[in-house]
Amino acid sequence: MELNQALKELTYKKQLYFKWKNDYGMRNPRTEESILKEINAKDFFTYEKWELSEEYQFLMNLLLQSKIGQDMQIIYEATSEKAKSGDEKATKLLFEIQKQIVAMNKEYKSKKPTKKSSENVYDDLEL
Repeated sequence: MELNQALKELTYKKQLYFKWKNDYGMRNPRTEESILKEINAKDFFTYEKWELSEEYQFLMNLLLQSKIGQDMQIIYEATSEKAKSGDEKATKLLFEIQKQIVAMNKEYKSKKPTKKSSENVYDDLEL
């Protein structure tokens, strides 16, 4: 599941708090006061409590996973440049990174729902 998809399943207030707290996908930085006003709350106590929940931890894991992907891209590009200049260690590391990328893509494809599984489970029932 992607982070944006998971966020859509939350209430608007939780979405806003998560995005603000983690500086995710917000075009303009907002102050605590403006967020409190928008979620119609006096303080963040309820949301800070929510941060201890499995739901919030799942969202954090998705966020970190997306950051890892960005880091992998940066590392790949830097390693690729070194490998092209003849650095033997960089060449070996580049091949390892490529193997990891292929493995992650295979895992992603195997987890991706097929059309058949996304259909309504009641479609096969006869009336």
